[in-house]
Amino acid sequence: MLDSVFRKRLAIWSGRSFALCFVLFLAGCANGSVSGPVQISLIQPIAGGHCQYQVVPTSVTTLSNINTLKGAVGQVVTTNSVLDSVPEILDSFKGLNPPDLDFGSSGGVYFPEDFQTLFNASLYQAVEETYLLTLAAGPQADLTVLNPNLSQTRIIYNAQLSIDDTGELTTDNAAYQAYPVTLPDGSAVVRDYLYAFPDHTVTLLPLGLNKGILGHESMHEWNRYAWMGKVDLTNTLTKNTIRSVDEGTADLAGFMISTDSNFFDCTFPIQGARDLAKRKMFDTNLSSNIATKKKGYPIHDAGAVWAYAQWKIGSAIGQRENLNALERMFLNFSSCARNDGEYDFNSIIQCHLRAIGSRSGAASSVYSDVFAGTFGG
Repeated sequence: MLDSVFRKRLAIWSGRSFALCFVLFLAGCANGSVSGPVQISLIQPIAGGHCQYQVVPTSVTTLSNINTLKGAVGQVVTTNSVLDSVPEILDSFKGLNPPDLDFGSSGGVYFPEDFQTLFNASLYQAVEETYLLTLAAGPQADLTVLNPNLSQTRIIYNAQLSIDDTGELTTDNAAYQAYPVTLPDGSAVVRDYLYAFPDHTVTLLPLGLNKGILGHESMHEWNRYAWMGKVDLTNTLTKNTIRSVDEGTADLAGFMISTDSNFFDCTFPIQGARDLAKRKMFDTNLSSNIATKKKGYPIHDAGAVWAYAQWKIGSAIGQRENLNALERMFLNFSSCARNDGEYDFNSIIQCHLRAIGSRSGAASSVYSDVFAGTFGG
């Protein structure tokens, strides 16, 4: 049976225009090691709707074990410890354990018996869907090749991590972190983490169930291994530009797997500030100090402009076609540098137009409008 907290939360979301329905089955528990592809009843966005979700059987293809939520794109884990207070946790995964899960099954479909199981299974599926989204660009975009240790990614449910030296814990957020570790033999490795922090003030769709936000964070991992991690960010202009493009491309991925251009508002009511379909301009507030502001440049604001441009281009030539062109560009990103080896929005825009090819006219018009004064200069 579904626990009382789970029932209460479903009722609350239904009252806030989340179209949720949950089918109860009379069936046994899921036993043994069940691998993908497998059908699991999960919360999914209703295509074309805004902040509308339903619980439906969903194909999960990359799991190696449903009972540990471990597979090709990582493993969902949890811990009661504050992560940065016990260094060996992030250094070696010590103390990160599979969450308690309770699946039932009926007619070949597995269904979560409680809220925690629903939440954790949804985390894994959203990360998988972002992986499959990027994979559609071709085998060269396969994150399991770009990052051979992808299956070692830890997706941490209710992660506890300090914000700063005050010891205050991060809440109401999600994040991707590439965590560098020096091994006892002196060699260096990177541990990849996706954090779903506890919801304290979020009263709308929880972060871990917001498909767009999870797609956004998962895309950061693809960006890092495909292109961003290969760029020297010493130069201020290059750093601010690259980090902005990273954020905007992550917004695009979030939109594509949620089908909701304003997915941020489903969790954070920010009046459409990150709505991809809301017109934005790369104005003087963003362009005047992009080459000089070493700290605190508004990468999310600049990224939102990049995301709007991509949504607009995708609306003209097809969202899938545009993302494929972006991925082709990123996979050959060194060719996008200026003659001095640095990057700015103009050099990246020109590179993107080349990647689009014969249909670049529509994209050029979008860039001329959105980046007026930057594009072509």
